[in-house]
Amino acid sequence: ADSYGVLTTKRLLVITQPAADSRDTIFVTVTKVSASSLTGENLKKDTWTIKLTSTTKYTGTTKATDIKVGSKIVAVGPLSKTTLTASLIQLLPSQ
Repeated sequence: ADSYGVLTTKRLLVITQPAADSRDTIFVTVTKVSASSLTGENLKKDTWTIKLTSTTKYTGTTKATDIKVGSKIVAVGPLSKTTLTASLIQLLPSQ
């Protein structure tokens, strides 16, 4: 801004508003493991199904086979009722 408080611009970039983020996040303790899904329970004892797909990614060096019954995970992805299709899973360190 100049001494009069006027801002002068040489370029102005106008972009469309980005789409709203439609991902949800859940934290569960895993109670069942299969090749295509995980079942888990949150702190309120609600049961959740986490669907695994070929595009599900894992943080760090975690692999799908590292997740066992009793593992604590955070899963991110679109949610439909009590099923989350995981785009990302983080395995939390055991205590």
